[in-house]
Amino acid sequence: MAGSSLYTTLGPFEIGLALSTLLLGIETLQTFYYYRRYKRDSAQMKIFVGFVWICGLLQSIFAWNAMFTMTITFFGNPEHVAEPPVSMLYNIIDSTALTLFVQAFFCLRIYRLSHSKPLAIFCFALILIPTGLYFWLFSMYYTRGGFARSLGSAQGHKVMIAAAALTPVSACAVAGTLCWCLWRMKDPDQFRRTRSVVDRIMLWTVETTLVTSLASVLELIMIVAQPHNMLWLIFFFLHGKLLTNTLVASPSI
Repeated sequence: MAGSSLYTTLGPFEIGLALSTLLLGIETLQTFYYYRRYKRDSAQMKIFVGFVWICGLLQSIFAWNAMFTMTITFFGNPEHVAEPPVSMLYNIIDSTALTLFVQAFFCLRIYRLSHSKPLAIFCFALILIPTGLYFWLFSMYYTRGGFARSLGSAQGHKVMIAAAALTPVSACAVAGTLCWCLWRMKDPDQFRRTRSVVDRIMLWTVETTLVTSLASVLELIMIVAQPHNMLWLIFFFLHGKLLTNTLVASPSI
């Protein structure tokens, strides 16, 4: 395979994998701190945080397995770079499911703040749309046999664009609704410290959503502008890890 091809296939894969592994280390420290700092949290909350960390660990394991397979096991066989192993697909599915779990957690927070089931269900439905598109790609992989015939096909490319475009839209909708619920909680008669805490949570929600949405938008740009390479993987890896880091560091926990 030509060197230029490696720059746009294995290169982005390695960069995204290295950055996501770094974020996994940060998430591990955040998780450790959470268990030490919030000992009075409910057992369900502690189990969920641990579950999110395990899913993030599996995501990295799948990605490193795919990298090892392409660069070591099948060294010198460029066709395996164009057709990544199935562990790469498992990484994508794990990241998609993890995004669903984390966003569902914030939808639960919306329900507890607003006491409105329709509002929480609407936000959750927005999240299900891009999730369903990614799982559609998963089914295409098995029915059509491989990446080239699924993600690399014209239909698969359109599905990827739709999923990447709807991901930041749903995230911004959830964050905006959460901020609206927090804003409604503000009361002029509250103590200044209480109002300050609510303001900080709202600001934190906006900032973290901007970071994760920026990763999704850059992923979308790479999919549209560079459809025949893996540049989008850099931001796909980052988005999943940034989202889990957001949850573990969340003041709403």
